[in-house]
Amino acid sequence: MRVIIPAVLAMALVASGHPAAHAEPGDRSPAVGAELSAAGAVVAWTGLGVGAATGSRPGMAAGVVGVVLAPSLGPVYGGRLVTGGLVVRSVAASAAVAALALCSRSWAEAGRSCNAGLQVTADVAVAVVLGATIYDIAKAPRLVRSYNRRRRAIAVAPLVRTDGGGLVLTGQF
Repeated sequence: MRVIIPAVLAMALVASGHPAAHAEPGDRSPAVGAELSAAGAVVAWTGLGVGAATGSRPGMAAGVVGVVLAPSLGPVYGGRLVTGGLVVRSVAASAAVAALALCSRSWAEAGRSCNAGLQVTADVAVAVVLGATIYDIAKAPRLVRSYNRRRRAIAVAPLVRTDGGGLVLTGQF
């Protein structure tokens, strides 16, 4: 699992890389948006894995928070604070944490293995978190391009006429 998650995230990054069309000075790079999401996701998943491998509860908690928030770095760079991926990751991560907490409680109290239903719930929730992560990585370039279009929606341009001149404020709605 440790190798699969970074590999899947790397494939999502490669699939999401689109060259910037008609880049103007001041435009944000769509590739940087995808790279921010992918790098944040890889760091967060790695931190979660290290926390789990060492049994560090604070490390695992920080990893879960990172796994939920870090893939949204690209969309935030693209001007979107909340995405569908972030909402889905939040709900699915909460379900996974709850299922795993109930599993560890049943292990400690009864000295037995985790309930199969709870384990399946945790596994499905982790898969959903991974899918929402890939979604945000893939969507980041489009959000950055959309941000660039919105940024150019208002402009000041010179106005030249035979009887004078001035400036014109133009907007796109």
